[in-house]
Amino acid sequence: EAANILSMALQFGAAYIDESSKSISAVYRAVDLISDSVAVLPIKIRNKNASHTEDISTHPIHKAFNNSFLSQFQIMKMLMESLLMHGNGYMYIERAKDGTPARFRFLKHGQVTVNYNENKQILWYKAESIPGKIEPNDMIHLRKSTNDGVTGSSILKYASNSIAIAKAADAQARKFFENGCNLSGIIKVQGTLSKQQRTDILNSWAQAYTNGSNGVACLPGN
Repeated sequence: EAANILSMALQFGAAYIDESSKSISAVYRAVDLISDSVAVLPIKIRNKNASHTEDISTHPIHKAFNNSFLSQFQIMKMLMESLLMHGNGYMYIERAKDGTPARFRFLKHGQVTVNYNENKQILWYKAESIPGKIEPNDMIHLRKSTNDGVTGSSILKYASNSIAIAKAADAQARKFFENGCNLSGIIKVQGTLSKQQRTDILNSWAQAYTNGSNGVACLPGN
């Protein structure tokens, strides 16, 4: 179902990618459904030296989620929404003195800068709310549609024209209904009208039919 809705979203999806794209119902529904579906999935901890897994509730990493004012579900949902809308999802790992993860902090897409030196193969992050450099092992960085393996790009950009058309159509429909479903047009009369007559015709028509009114317009001059 999520795949079908996402496909629909890409057909009806903005010439620019931002939160306003979610004002399109298909885009909002796709992002909401996929992020919810991932956020409710259980997190299992696997020991690399063993084949068994243990539930996160019995593992110290569980405290890293609980120490945040957001729930595990909220953090994962926001992470997935950022991934789908912007192509990147960031979550900073605050560590205790012994290196154990103490808290997870979701970071908005626009607050994070990725610094990558391809020649030296050096990668580090900078966030507005966190002082200093952030090393890659302290950042959970999810990428979508990446071309370099370092940064991702939103899948919505591939349907930017369709999204822009859909937004324009929604805006036009809103204006149409706000104007009482009245069509724009031209009122033609015989003969030459004075400026006052033209004003009288315009005012009479507007008073009768603007904002949902359905009265009778009195048009002078033939």
